[in-house]
Amino acid sequence: MRAYLVCALLLLSAASLIPMSGCGSSDDIQAILPGDFRILAPGRSWTYDGTYWAREITRATAEYSGSFILTRACTEVDYAGQPALRVATTVSDVTGDRPAMAQDLAGTDYFVLQSPGYYAQAHQTPGGSLEVYNPPRLWMPVPLTRGQTWTWVENWFGTDTTATCTVTGVETEDVPAGTFDAAQLSAGAQASGVGNWLQYTWVRAVAPDIGVVRETKTSSQTLATGEQIWAEINLDLHNYSDTYGPPTP
Repeated sequence: MRAYLVCALLLLSAASLIPMSGCGSSDDIQAILPGDFRILAPGRSWTYDGTYWAREITRATAEYSGSFILTRACTEVDYAGQPALRVATTVSDVTGDRPAMAQDLAGTDYFVLQSPGYYAQAHQTPGGSLEVYNPPRLWMPVPLTRGQTWTWVENWFGTDTTATCTVTGVETEDVPAGTFDAAQLSAGAQASGVGNWLQYTWVRAVAPDIGVVRETKTSSQTLATGEQIWAEINLDLHNYSDTYGPPTP
């Protein structure tokens, strides 16, 4: 898989309907923002305006760009005998010369919520291929606190690599869906093997009671063939709906 598609595989991850004991109630834990950080909930859906860009250097230099619409919808399911949330991602209205960059974002993710936060259990491609994460990957602690850092392990080029994510603060995000105070999550990782080298970063803005309102993924890769690729994918929240409502105390 080409580098600019690899970075697109990092999608939403993690949540069950079982409340975490003590989450957000301890006096020594101060959430970075008030509100419901159970951002994955049955009945909740999001639509994003997406853009992509890639620059490839082989014998010549070429640049590609385009746009797309991405929709995520969350439902309650049973996964491996426990309550879980299923987030289905679809991509439509793709323009430009590299539609695979957008289409590779499509698929289904399964999440559970258990202390200390949301865990990704598995990812299924539109073609039905299922990757089970063993162990599950912590995607987001609950509640979020400033300076928080967590990690997960991915396998690239046959080698395990550790991705690290940090809560860097709160910023106001203006997107088509509105203006939101959002916690800023920044993650990055790099890996090498069989003559290939890859580095990726992503920044995610998360608003309480809503979810991800803005997301940017960037990657750079040098292949064993000498080809170099830079890529960027951006998502801005266009609209959202919620039939779930706030949890009952």
